[in-house]
Amino acid sequence: MSAPPPPPEEAVPVPGAVAVIGNDKVLAAAQHIVKSLATSKNAADDMIRILSGFDHRLSTITSDLFPSPSPSHSHSQSHSRSPSDPDTDPASLAAFDAAEQLIHLWDTTPEALVFEAPEEDAAHYLAAVDAAVDHLAAGGPAAASGRAGVAVQLAMARLEDELRHLMLRHAVPLDASGLYCSLRRLSLESMDDLDASSEFDPATPHSQPDTARSASIAGNNPFDDHLFDLVRPDAVDELRAIAERMARAGYASELVQVYCGIRRDLLDECLSVLGVERLSIDEVQRIEWKHLNDKMKKWVHGVKTVVRSLLTGERRLCDQVLAVSDELRDECFVESTKVCIMQILNFGDAVAVCPRSPEKVSRILDMYEALAEVIPELKELFFGTPGDDVIYDLEGVLGGLAMR
Repeated sequence: MSAPPPPPEEAVPVPGAVAVIGNDKVLAAAQHIVKSLATSKNAADDMIRILSGFDHRLSTITSDLFPSPSPSHSHSQSHSRSPSDPDTDPASLAAFDAAEQLIHLWDTTPEALVFEAPEEDAAHYLAAVDAAVDHLAAGGPAAASGRAGVAVQLAMARLEDELRHLMLRHAVPLDASGLYCSLRRLSLESMDDLDASSEFDPATPHSQPDTARSASIAGNNPFDDHLFDLVRPDAVDELRAIAERMARAGYASELVQVYCGIRRDLLDECLSVLGVERLSIDEVQRIEWKHLNDKMKKWVHGVKTVVRSLLTGERRLCDQVLAVSDELRDECFVESTKVCIMQILNFGDAVAVCPRSPEKVSRILDMYEALAEVIPELKELFFGTPGDDVIYDLEGVLGGLAMR
């Protein structure tokens, strides 16, 4: 009885349309290697040419391993990838390359300012920043290699400096004359009671007689409207463009730090111009009544000016520049104005705990009425959670003055 035929050898499964001749495992294995390692038809041809040098039979491996895609396959593949996908879109990669080059070019001249260059140059730089941020967010090849991250970091550092420069350069100078006129246009009481007995220095703007003061600013007053601009209007669009890109790139904390720091310092200067000083409780208690009376009068007018002119203007500026995020603009408004508000409240607190005396009653009543008058307006400015603490402190000082 003859022996049973040996079982057929299993062929190595090979994708593609190449037939495996006989049981030649070498040919099948080589074909499998080429298919597995070659990334394109050209790469496969190179590998076949090398392998053929060892065994001429390997030259029978053909380029059918990489057939041209059928029209239906190409159509399906084109729909599976977004034309704007930075992983696959050559135009997007080219746009990023150009954007990266422009960002690095500006970085080589740190003393130059984008927003002092021609308007077209500034627009091109902002477009470059957009391209870098978009590419980083999409996770394209440049993002994976770190190029997009570096470009965005360089751009954000420059935009931070540009923001600081623009805010300082285009801030409207605040002077007592302009603030006074703003106050008068709101139909508040006159400052005529700041008479010759007051501690005003004749050389300072807020000590000028009403006629001289009006004449000095006639036709040249940036505060003609009580909703005056704290930053020149022609800079607002540029500030907003910078803020939008910093927030979108994840640099909101740096934006808040620069914006609030500058506005906080400018408001502090304004309080000094208005004569609202930073005094401790001990200092207030040691002041002679004549001098304290002057400071209390300044405080009354200062509260109204700050709330109805400055804080209203600050809120408007936040809404314009930081329109990219409601949360961001509320945070910046509170942080920018908190020190100003606390300085006003600290003096009210100090007066509220001073020893009682008949001559103080009238002035304390003026302070109480002034604060009570503006609290509803402050509630409209400091709405939401960020402003709750401010309103709570204001009402606490109001209660302290009421007890005097």
